[in-house]
Amino acid sequence: MTPVPASKNSKEAPGKKEQTFDKFGNTVVSVDESLKFVNNFYEENRSIIDTAAIGIASVDGKTIDDAISGFSESVKVVMNGLDALGQVHPFVGVAVVAFKLVVTLDMTRRENNQKIMAVKIQMQQMMCTLFQLRRIRDQDEVGLGGVILKDRLQPLMEQIAQDITKCGSDCDVILKKSFISKTLKSKFYEGRLADHATKFMDYRDQLDKALTVHITLGVDAANEKLDTQSTKLQSIEEKLDFLSNMFRKLDTLREREVLEFIEQNGGPKVVVERNDLVQNLVKKSGESMAGLADKSLTSKSDIDSVKEKLKKELAEDVDVLFKRNYTLFERKLEIQSRNIADALEKQGQYIVSVLSSGAYEKIKDIDQQNLWKEMGWKGSVKAHRFVLALRDYFTDQFTTGTPQPKSGGSFTIQALSPTLTSMDHSTILATPSLPGLVGDQWALEYINVAHLQSILEAIDDDGTGFISIKEANTFAIERPKGWSLLHWIAFWAKGWEMNLADYENKIFLILQEMNELYQNVLKENRYCIDNYFLYYAMTGIELVLRSVKTSKEYPRVCHELVSLTKAYAGGEEERLRKNLENIGYDMDSAATVMLITGPGRIERYLFPLLYLTLKRHLEVFHYACRNVVDSEEFSHMSMTLGSVFDVVEQRIESLGAIYKQVHVDLNAHLKNLALGMFHDLAVSEYKYGKEGSLIMSWEDTSKTKNESGKSKFIKDPENAKPIFSLGPVSQNNYHGVWQDWPSHSFDTDPHTGILEGFWVGHFWSMRGRSAHCTFGLTQMKIEADPEDRNLLKGYAVMWGGSKK
Repeated sequence: MTPVPASKNSKEAPGKKEQTFDKFGNTVVSVDESLKFVNNFYEENRSIIDTAAIGIASVDGKTIDDAISGFSESVKVVMNGLDALGQVHPFVGVAVVAFKLVVTLDMTRRENNQKIMAVKIQMQQMMCTLFQLRRIRDQDEVGLGGVILKDRLQPLMEQIAQDITKCGSDCDVILKKSFISKTLKSKFYEGRLADHATKFMDYRDQLDKALTVHITLGVDAANEKLDTQSTKLQSIEEKLDFLSNMFRKLDTLREREVLEFIEQNGGPKVVVERNDLVQNLVKKSGESMAGLADKSLTSKSDIDSVKEKLKKELAEDVDVLFKRNYTLFERKLEIQSRNIADALEKQGQYIVSVLSSGAYEKIKDIDQQNLWKEMGWKGSVKAHRFVLALRDYFTDQFTTGTPQPKSGGSFTIQALSPTLTSMDHSTILATPSLPGLVGDQWALEYINVAHLQSILEAIDDDGTGFISIKEANTFAIERPKGWSLLHWIAFWAKGWEMNLADYENKIFLILQEMNELYQNVLKENRYCIDNYFLYYAMTGIELVLRSVKTSKEYPRVCHELVSLTKAYAGGEEERLRKNLENIGYDMDSAATVMLITGPGRIERYLFPLLYLTLKRHLEVFHYACRNVVDSEEFSHMSMTLGSVFDVVEQRIESLGAIYKQVHVDLNAHLKNLALGMFHDLAVSEYKYGKEGSLIMSWEDTSKTKNESGKSKFIKDPENAKPIFSLGPVSQNNYHGVWQDWPSHSFDTDPHTGILEGFWVGHFWSMRGRSAHCTFGLTQMKIEADPEDRNLLKGYAVMWGGSKK
């Protein structure tokens, strides 16, 4: 349910986020109807809402566990109820929207933190206080002292909304930290969480008192009510003690062991200075040294990289960190708001009810609903059978020239909110898609056995081999506005493959241009660019590119499908570009990547997302030809690509779990899934294997070749800008001594045994059976002494400085 726009008496117009949720709230519904709905909803869900309002009443383990385990379900009911409440009292909208955005944003995370969940429960408990408003009909009702309800509460709502957003941002920072990082600075992070929880407790008390004053018209009555509340905590000390005890109950065994280890060994600062203590710390944490090491620092050993990382964590000013993240988090909320609005708009186009009975009632698309009814299917159907039946259904429509269903049933449509509350009373008639099929017979040829795999994957989202009602609805809802179901199926049959081929070519060409620019970048930037190219995600990019099975040309594809495919690619690319620009191309976690792409499997968005990201990175390469770039710039660029492949790895793991249940070999299935996109990556684990790189041997497959010598992707290279740093770095401040070496040298013939010339490589030393990188990536020039040819001399430059 979406709140309707504010009444004429409102002092302020709704903000951007509120307007987004108001987009489909244009129906005129009387206050009495809305109030009746709110009260009916409350009574129907009283037990859930009352439990949510109690929150965590005590610190015994079972109470805490029950509250946390029930949060994901209770919060959906609470959000639905608050949506409905916003229809009666629009002034609560600013806080309701903030609450919904913060909560739904975290629902996309693969893992969550129990202490953060406990704070979210306090937040929900505060919001449940607003349900007292169901007893008040008019937001302009005059209360004690002649103050109307809206004026009494609106400033508090705005303050609550701001603190909800701050809490969400701080939780976002904490969730992005590794287990060890969180544990080393647990006092700081827990202190921040306790501050937020305390504020929510205070707001709950303020709301309760303000509403009681208004409803009972008596300050004494309000104070009496607060005094008798069994869960009321009178002092800030009591609240903090309660939260501290709750956090200790939520400490896992691993946390307790690691905290005890740190304390026994002199504290965090002492531990991070010693190799043996860091190694033991990592071992006790359950994490791996390789996993914690900064993969962008390829010249450092894992232990040195982890030590440096942990020292940096300890030295980092937490307040500055939280403040810096707030701007980025607000941008994430803006993207989340757009995602919800887009989902709402798509849902508003399709059927949600029909005036007859049967399982097919739950199908939103008319064509699919007709088919489901005709075939007598129940909750699910074999994917193979579903696709072939779709072809027969559309063939029959073209042959008979009569719309379905033949029963002539009347269909209605209702707009849904992001939280699936069906309160909108407006309905419009919808008809089957036959009238629009006159010129669409071309699409029918793509629904056949040859394209069966591609169509199945598009609809069968979980890969089980069965199409559920939910999957059928999701497939229909996701189609672009104005597209028929037949268009959508034809696109996934062949159009998507064409898009992949186009993006594959463009990504290879960007990587080639990066490689060519390497010759021209300032020597001060070459070390960072070397690390960028050596980063594991760059290997991942090439592995998915060479693994995907596309064609060089598609001459037999009809022009109608080509046009649809280009239109879809352009729309999706613009949506992704807007989200990436909104967030400053800062994909700081897998959750952020999924926020940018929106709902759906990562294989649908991977290539356009990589293309847009690498295109922006290419601009930094052009910038690096004229300016010394901050060393953190390329490191940050690498980490954004790493976040993308974190999502890819999660997808592969998810598929592995599904196929294990149905006894299907993952590697064998990945050869065909998404045109084989993930196969090489899953098998090789970021290693090229016997095959070399394809980047430089790739030939442009586009019809218009770029022979101008100018960049095909960057319109104005001279004005290229960095992404994360503010501007160029002084050469005087750059670390190390740099020589004007040639980028490549063929002076040394490996068959002669002569070592003279320019070399780039690693120094390795053997320790037992393992090799250890001593100096990391090194540039070195070797010369023979002119007086004694058996004596070599030279100069080497490495990350740690220079050596003769």
